[in-house]
Amino acid sequence: MKKIIKIPLLAFVLLTSTAYSQQLVRASGNLQMVTTAGTKIVMNGGITFLNTSSLKTTGDSIYLYNYSAGVPGNWLDSTTAGALDITGTGKVFFNGSVRQSFYGKTRFYDLYIRNTIGDTLLSSCEVRDSLHLDTGYVYTRTGWANDSLLLSNPAVGAIVSTSNFTKSWVSGRLSRVGNSTPTAYLFPIGKTDSLYAPVKLLKFNTNTTTWTGEYFPATPFDNTNVFYPPIDHISKVEYWEIYSNTVTGNDDDAKVSLSWRGYSRVSATNAIRDSLVV
Repeated sequence: MKKIIKIPLLAFVLLTSTAYSQQLVRASGNLQMVTTAGTKIVMNGGITFLNTSSLKTTGDSIYLYNYSAGVPGNWLDSTTAGALDITGTGKVFFNGSVRQSFYGKTRFYDLYIRNTIGDTLLSSCEVRDSLHLDTGYVYTRTGWANDSLLLSNPAVGAIVSTSNFTKSWVSGRLSRVGNSTPTAYLFPIGKTDSLYAPVKLLKFNTNTTTWTGEYFPATPFDNTNVFYPPIDHISKVEYWEIYSNTVTGNDDDAKVSLSWRGYSRVSATNAIRDSLVV
């Protein structure tokens, strides 16, 4: 494993372990860890960055493992600009079987979720290129104006999954930037580890908009206030909240496609299903 570490006049302790060729650097001052194409930084445990310390990455760069409940499994980012250098084009992998967490001003380039127990986002973070939801769930804070995981790449296909989103989605708030009209933007969201409730938004124009979506397995507010006829009733078991950063105008206008699951109690009869409206 080849790794370049630039350290400006500071005292440090280098710890090594045989597990996953682990190397963990703890610095008392500013630290920059740099990877180049074909190199990796592999860590089993927590990682903390302070002051102007940072990681600059390219290629398959950073692997964060956590398999022991007694070992901190956190990406701890408390730096001013974020622990990842925004000029980097590397990948960050969250791997393991014990819950991990990340927070701060972290701006990932490619983020891979491969933790069977999942990862908790403790403040708003950004993915600049692609989000890979392979195994495990991303738990974000819930409710309007709270933190969310933001995918700022406007490419429609910037969220992918090797498990076809059957083992991984965002349980909470997910934000996406959109500026394309031919294809709908997928929001792989749900709640807990059993309710996958995705939505799609098909944009009406190509002006840039940031949408945020969240699913709630609960009774929506004022669900008895219906226009009867033609609406008979509103679902009492689930709803979605979808909004954008555009207050006026039609830049955020979109065709909304919802989904249903067993929890939705949707009739198996086609004639009844055909009467569903959004």
